[in-house]
This record gives sequence, structure tokens and C-alpha cells, in this order.
Amino acid sequence: MNCDPNSLAQAARCFQCLLPKTLAEIETYLLCQWSNHLTPGCTVPTPIIVNFAPNSPIDFEGTLDWTITRDPLTNFIVQWGPNPGGPYNDSHSPVVVAANLRQLIITVDAQIEIFAIVTAVDSPGCQATSVESGADFTP
Repeated sequence: MNCDPNSLAQAARCFQCLLPKTLAEIETYLLCQWSNHLTPGCTVPTPIIVNFAPNSPIDFEGTLDWTITRDPLTNFIVQWGPNPGGPYNDSHSPVVVAANLRQLIITVDAQIEIFAIVTAVDSPGCQATSVESGADFTP
């Protein structure tokens, strides 16, 4: 939708023909969208983590792979931390959008278990976040 002032004024003309009950329903819907910090019509697909594992027992690097069902997206935000359910204090953003399988090498500073989430972002700023995935970096 074009949101410049002239386009919005043109689109608003159709509201004059609606019944008060219909206008109230529309306002309620838009208020709910706004209060949930969503843009009406957001349909960002949720990333699915398909692999999160250390590369070897002695290094502190792990590979995180995820897929997504469709594009276009502007970037991914990858966050991780040592506790299930967060907080996810470490992050990498943006991750380049390329191919169908996305990948990030995560480096940790200790031999611990790490939990990660991936958030997909599109150009209007809509977001969808994966379920958490864990990897054990202890030998």
C-alpha cells in the first residue's frame, strides 16, 4: 500500500460511504494491529532452524543453518545466549539473504550450551522469529 499523504487521502474517501458499525469494526482491527506492533497484512514466513551444531569438539565455532519458505526479505537477525528462553545477549545482524538455505558460523567464548533464534525481516519492518534451537559446545 502506498502510504504517502495524497494516496491516503484518496483511499480515505471510500470510508465516507461505510456504515458507522463497519467503521468501528475497521478501527478496532487497526487498533489491535497497532497495539500488537504489527503492520496490517504482515505475512513474513517464520524461519526454521534445521541445524545448529559445533564444528568440532575442540573449537568454539558452530554452524547454524535455517530455511525459509519464500522471499523477498531484507535481512535476518540471529541471536544467541547460554540460557534456554533467553536473554539472547549476542547477535549478528543483518545476515545476508542468499539462496534457500541460510548459514551463519557462531563463535562462542566458552565450552557451554548455546541457544539461538533467527528472526526474518522484510522491507516494511515486519518480523517473524523461529523457535529456539540449542547446541552443546562442551566436549
